Amino acid sequence: MNFTWKQYVGTISKTTYHHDGSECWTFADDEPVTVLTVCLGTPPPDGCIYVKSYSENEGVLEALVAQGYVEDTGLTVSSGWIDVNVAKVVELNKGT
Repeated sequence: MNFTWKQYVGTISKTTYHHDGSECWTFADDEPVTVLTVCLGTPPPDGCIYVKSYSENEGVLEALVAQGYVEDTGLTVSSGWIDVNVAKVVELNKGT
């Protein structure tokens, strides 16, 4: 899945978190850039992912929405000191 964020142009790869079986999305150009999702121990609602859009990932949710990968549900889940965005997956194979 082709993706552009900040100065990076690369691809999103989908794997699975071992802890709860939820989707893990990673982003890389020529080398790994960041992990786009988080594992909270409980899977997100069906068809959704938890997007890491804080700290060094600021702006990731907006980029994923703008490029048609997810829809922002407006929902968040508390995890310690931060709130994690819940996003509905739109297309898993966009750009491939």
